[in-house]
Amino acid sequence: MNRNLIKFFATLSLIMVPAVYSEAASISLGFSTWHSWWIPANVTKMSQPLFIQAVYPVDNAYRMHINPNFRYGPALTMRLPKNISISSEFLYGQFTAKKKDLIYFNFIIKDKIGYIRRYDFNLILCYSFIDLMHVSAGFNYSHITNTIKSFSQTWAQYYAAGKKVIKMNSDEYTPLLGMGISIPAIRDILTINIDAAFLFCFAHVIRNESSLGRHEYSSQISFIPPHDIKESNKNIGMNASCKIKYHVPVAPVGVSVGFRYTMHKRLVEIKNNNLEYEHQYGITAAVDYIFNIK
Repeated sequence: MNRNLIKFFATLSLIMVPAVYSEAASISLGFSTWHSWWIPANVTKMSQPLFIQAVYPVDNAYRMHINPNFRYGPALTMRLPKNISISSEFLYGQFTAKKKDLIYFNFIIKDKIGYIRRYDFNLILCYSFIDLMHVSAGFNYSHITNTIKSFSQTWAQYYAAGKKVIKMNSDEYTPLLGMGISIPAIRDILTINIDAAFLFCFAHVIRNESSLGRHEYSSQISFIPPHDIKESNKNIGMNASCKIKYHVPVAPVGVSVGFRYTMHKRLVEIKNNNLEYEHQYGITAAVDYIFNIK
């Protein structure tokens, strides 16, 4: 995470804490986790001649597979008077990923990916206008980093066509608007929370690439030194979650478990005439300790 982002979070904390102690009713400090399946945007399937498919049948669609894993981190909720609450959450996750081989003309491209590291932070303001319903507005920031080592060979698998190293850093800035309901299944003990939100995401990607290759039928070597390639895109999407929260009667502790689903639809150029989707879903759990402030 860059230094400017850390400064922003620190400044935000300094602004919010005095307000909490002057007007707040309670503070909840806890730990959250999300065991998630992460399916990235689909890769357009490249059509191959039938004779090539017969010799080397490789499916070029859905090339990347990311193994599910846990994200975890601290969570903070501040409940203010007049049915207002401010909550924030930081989640970190490390995922392993694999890519299928890709056929491109007479080359077979093999991509190797190490770990994909993901950092997510959200800040949400919530207002309850009646006993059961509430509206929310907030902001989510995600930072994703990974390295891809790409090797290519010719059909004969004799001539080494080359290799490429790609280091990717992606920053996603996502404002959101939502609505939800809180159902008191057992008064002051068990609550069912259902939330849904509309997302609009601005994503910025920086790829640092370098490559080393050799022409197929000669000893001529080509080298491209490391250089940055910048990309930007926009996404729309939605986030939905359902959780059951249990308030321990004998202690100021809350425990919750639930399910969360997030979808992004990538908006691409009109000439592509298609849309790309990204899905994240899985089981969530959290525990928090409540401090009452008088």
